[in-house]
Amino acid sequence: MTFSARFRPACGRPTCTLLVMTCLILPLAAAGAEAAPVRHIRQTAHARSASGRSRGSRATGARTFPRVLRAAAFRSRRADRTLVSDARGLKRCRAQHAKHPKRCDAARRAVQRAGTRLARAERQLAAIASGTGAAASTSRAPGPRQAPQLSVSGQTLHWTRVARIGTYVLVSRVPGQIAAYSVVRGRAFTPPPVPGVTVRYAVRTTTGGSAWSTEQSISYPSAPGTSDSQAAPSLGVSGQTLTWAAMTGVRTYILETNAPGQVSQYSVVSGTSTTPPAVPGATVHYTIRTAVDGSTWSPEVSISYPAATPIQPTPGTASRQSPLTGPMWVGVDAGAWPSSVAGDVAGAVGYVRLDSPGSIAGWTAAGLKVIDCRSGPYSEGGVSAINASQWAQEAVAWYDANPEAVAIEVLNEPGNSGFWGPNAGDQENATAYAHLLKVVHEAFVANGRSPVILASYDGGEGPTTWGEEVFRADPNVGSYIGGITMHSYGGTENRAASALGTRYHIEAAHAQHPDIPIYVTEVGWPTAVGQPPTGDSLQWTEAEQAANITGFIDWAKGTGYIADVTIFNYRDYGSNDWYGIESASGAHKLGYDALAAFPH
Repeated sequence: MTFSARFRPACGRPTCTLLVMTCLILPLAAAGAEAAPVRHIRQTAHARSASGRSRGSRATGARTFPRVLRAAAFRSRRADRTLVSDARGLKRCRAQHAKHPKRCDAARRAVQRAGTRLARAERQLAAIASGTGAAASTSRAPGPRQAPQLSVSGQTLHWTRVARIGTYVLVSRVPGQIAAYSVVRGRAFTPPPVPGVTVRYAVRTTTGGSAWSTEQSISYPSAPGTSDSQAAPSLGVSGQTLTWAAMTGVRTYILETNAPGQVSQYSVVSGTSTTPPAVPGATVHYTIRTAVDGSTWSPEVSISYPAATPIQPTPGTASRQSPLTGPMWVGVDAGAWPSSVAGDVAGAVGYVRLDSPGSIAGWTAAGLKVIDCRSGPYSEGGVSAINASQWAQEAVAWYDANPEAVAIEVLNEPGNSGFWGPNAGDQENATAYAHLLKVVHEAFVANGRSPVILASYDGGEGPTTWGEEVFRADPNVGSYIGGITMHSYGGTENRAASALGTRYHIEAAHAQHPDIPIYVTEVGWPTAVGQPPTGDSLQWTEAEQAANITGFIDWAKGTGYIADVTIFNYRDYGSNDWYGIESASGAHKLGYDALAAFPH
């Protein structure tokens, strides 16, 4: 049995990641188990201590296997098993909710928490295991502190027993990584292979102050057999794609991503390749392991991403690259807030998005231009349950009473199952939405009205699947509307990518419809530091929120096809939905000042 420590010193650099060597306490049960390991399994000291030994033997065991080391090893093993279990749970969730990925947000957060806890447990075990040994010694004096004699046979380590001690500390040194520590039982151990490198090993007893053996090395082939599900995958890079060889019986892998200045991010991948989200201008380090208890992380690889550059209009094709007719709007989502706060909002922006307001007179009096998000009525039956003619006539009547509105957004996130029922994103509802857009367009034309009609393209679920279904239902949708909307929250899987928002989804939508302006009617970064992530974003400091807002707007202005960026939202709410540019009490955050710095 092994308990591992992939030690990460407090240097904050991606290259500080180390090898995990945590192994199973018992084989996985055949039913529901994925690639149960057949090697590296040893009886644990914890299990042995429960056997029928005398009180004197238990006292001796306590001295030779200190309680603090035993506890740290147990925590590391438990954290490893939790990460594997949560990773498999996320994969099952994705399979069950392929059309509704947001339903798996909680499972994604669980994987991130489990990965973070494992890293912390490994650091603690490493600190204890490395701090209680003595320098290597060749002394043959009897006693529990004597150095074992270590040898190698094939890929198996063997050592001599010291003073009838049954538990030992193993250190593994992988080139380019910090030493990894494990607690093992017995007098032999086969470490999970690390393909393509030579790993150095040493061993000592678990007794405090015991001497290390002389080091021995194992050189692993670059292309080892794939039958060992605990082995490190052979990770490589092709362009901006990560690749690895298939492991027999393994269908789920855990990817760790380390971007400069960011905490490690954990995600679940399948197959034998994945293309991670680009982090412009950064070199990002990656390592991967199988979703099997006690498996080993691969040696790190890195991808250096080029800096982002604004899309420049191509001579002779300006109409396709720059569909805008005026400056980009910059606004804030104020939801259902009353117009009594309009003056405060106007201090930061010139545009405001409101949720089906009765009247916008108070807002326009403050100098604000209003986007009317006619969000519902929400229904578990999806868009199909809406009476299109009635909805259109009510929208026309509202606009007649509020002709200063600059745009009308047709429904909020119509493909989001949280608002529109379990089948919200299916083709039937997308077809109903295409029909609604046509009816709304015809109703406004018939009444001589011409507000900008906005249609949801990501559906609130992302990326562009909803929009593709809508245009598949009616290829003429583009002629009914003045723009498509995107809600570009950055997600919770990768901190560096989350800071940028899902710009790549926006770019994909533009590539599909280059003549239609894009309105980013929601994007934001909450500031409830210390609280769990939301379903859409990690948590950020107020300074980070302000920087993210500025960076996103600057990028959007440079595209030439984004017509609006509306920051979500005006004020904080809930326990962790602190997206506001103001606190719940109305205090301005740095994000308010960041918005106010833009012309409006």
